[in-house]
Amino acid sequence: MAQQVLKLIKPLPLGLTTPLGFNFAWIVTHLGNATQGNFGGGYQFGFTSQWDEIDIYNQLLLLQQSGVKYVRIWLTMSNYITTDSNGFVSFNPTFLANLDTLINVIFPSLGLKAYVCMEDNYYTFQYSWLATQNSAQWNNYIKQYTTLFSRYANNPNIWGWDYFNEGVVAGGNPLSHATMLAFFSAVYNAGKAVSPIHYFSVGQRNSGDSYLDPCCDMFDWHQYDDTGNVNTIVSNQPIVFTEFGGNVGEGVLGANTPVVQ
Repeated sequence: MAQQVLKLIKPLPLGLTTPLGFNFAWIVTHLGNATQGNFGGGYQFGFTSQWDEIDIYNQLLLLQQSGVKYVRIWLTMSNYITTDSNGFVSFNPTFLANLDTLINVIFPSLGLKAYVCMEDNYYTFQYSWLATQNSAQWNNYIKQYTTLFSRYANNPNIWGWDYFNEGVVAGGNPLSHATMLAFFSAVYNAGKAVSPIHYFSVGQRNSGDSYLDPCCDMFDWHQYDDTGNVNTIVSNQPIVFTEFGGNVGEGVLGANTPVVQ
């Protein structure tokens, strides 16, 4: 498969040689793109009833043989939780067991590193948890993130964590900058406390969203025809291209995604 490469505008101090990455969601449909053409449905059972370990391994093997070093995997973790009136309670144990297999068995067997995309902006009900006056929902949503940070604390098979894909730039986001910064700062601080070797990002930002620098280690950028010029980014952080391609539909040019280069 064709690979596209973009270069990091400001280098990360990673000591990497050929850090080519790929978005796994676009080639393994049961862990990504839904057959009906929207991203959300494709994640609902990927780590449970649609889990296919053989297919996942074989597709990752092809990527590894093509020179890929870093793979962005998509969890959409809120598909795999139980909740009550105060929000998050626990994760589905099957989801956790299969995620363990992916991170602790499959990735190291191929010498790959994971960039874990935890949520997707298509699941906007989480915004109500952040905008609420119910502090328990707010705190339990932070706990949802930190449960996974703690489970994979300093795990050498993980390169970094993406909190919310395009949640900051998604249409219908009702949250103020202050609310976003407060929540994701709490997530970032909790993650760094238990897993300081990992890199953390809020996901794609608008070019002027330097206000989120305190809760990220890098400026995550998705470069498509309609996302503007990367040179307009106002931030002193390293810029990492985690999605890019032409405006031809997800799953075509958008599939080729370097994490860092």
